[in-house]
Amino acid sequence: MKTDSGVAADCTGLEIGEYVDKKEKVIFKSILESRRPNYGESKLATIFGSDCPQISTARAGTFEVPKRVEGRQGIVSAFNPVLYDKDFVVQIVKTVRGEDGLQNLFDSD
Repeated sequence: MKTDSGVAADCTGLEIGEYVDKKEKVIFKSILESRRPNYGESKLATIFGSDCPQISTARAGTFEVPKRVEGRQGIVSAFNPVLYDKDFVVQIVKTVRGEDGLQNLFDSD
């Protein structure tokens, strides 16, 4: 599905908050603030998402995995999308699965 959104990739910091545009004198709420290294990691860029959905990917190993909380349960919501052939622009010709199972991202080529 096309979202007309950009993607901030390889981020090392993500926060959701408000952004104050001092020039236009406007406050934007629930803005995704994505920080990522630029220029050979010598500079840090901050990217503000203004359109929804706001999309960012995190650099592997950047965030700690939360500890398991015994007894905690999530909410399961049913999602039944209606898809048509015209919604797909590619065709899967062949699927090949590895013999080893899952590979650690840090060990992959």
